[in-house]
Amino acid sequence: MYDARGRHGHQLQHQTSEPLPSPSTSSHGVDEQTAAGSSARYLPARGRKLKPTDEFTTVPGRLSLLGSASKYIVTIGEIQRRLGPPECLNASLLGGVLRKAKARNGGTDLRRALEEIGLHLPPGRRKASSISMLTSLVEEESRCLGLQFNAICRKMFPVAELAHQVNLHHNRQQAAAAAAHQHGAAVSTEERQRSIKNAIQLTTELAQQLQVYIDEEEADRDSESANFPGLRQFSLITHTFGVLVVHGVLMVVIGYLNNLLKTTSGVAIRDHALQHQPATNSMSSQHKHHPDGSGPHGMHKPRR
Repeated sequence: MYDARGRHGHQLQHQTSEPLPSPSTSSHGVDEQTAAGSSARYLPARGRKLKPTDEFTTVPGRLSLLGSASKYIVTIGEIQRRLGPPECLNASLLGGVLRKAKARNGGTDLRRALEEIGLHLPPGRRKASSISMLTSLVEEESRCLGLQFNAICRKMFPVAELAHQVNLHHNRQQAAAAAAHQHGAAVSTEERQRSIKNAIQLTTELAQQLQVYIDEEEADRDSESANFPGLRQFSLITHTFGVLVVHGVLMVVIGYLNNLLKTTSGVAIRDHALQHQPATNSMSSQHKHHPDGSGPHGMHKPRR
């Protein structure tokens, strides 16, 4: 076991009250031809049968508050993915991710530990992508961040309130436009609401289809083949955080559109009822009580 604080340390345990999401377990090997600037090569496991899901080390989280730091598992599969494209990390950057950058003989110990799992990483520059804040996160912490973002969006984002306000604003604009309309026949309220409803339904269907593709990538992240290579690269460079965030945003958009559709349909029903309400009710009531048409505020006085 390779310890991020030392060479061969004791296995660290999670220090969190809630179970953390499982890390990625796919293995994407890269050879000398596919890795841009890469000279890494994968070797046999020296008689040991290792799996990508096996634990390589554990590291403390970077996003935890003091006193509640969690430990996150780094698997052999993650090490293989991060040494391969699109990141192609070198020993120095990988040591920083594993919190080993400032340790004495950290690079030597890391290479020795990599050789023990059948991976040879020679020295030299081999970084293929730009460094970002997500580079410092391991997959399990990145995935946990994405899942928590989704949970907060699902619970806290006010989709119903915003849909109601947007619908009111749109109705005011349409009413003002109808009042200022002077040339041509004005579009009826019922026809306008039907057009808006169709547009919302079409947009919802397109967003749901995109969400299906995102879900397929998340479900097949353990597979070496990808249905959408570009989406797989995006997932690798963000360590699954990116696809989870996109999923959460689509979830918010679809929820907003569904609430907007309900609000629009409700307004359409009310407007339709008002349009078809008999216009003689109030007048007939007035004539019933005031047959002389004198109005509701007085009665015709008899002549003296």
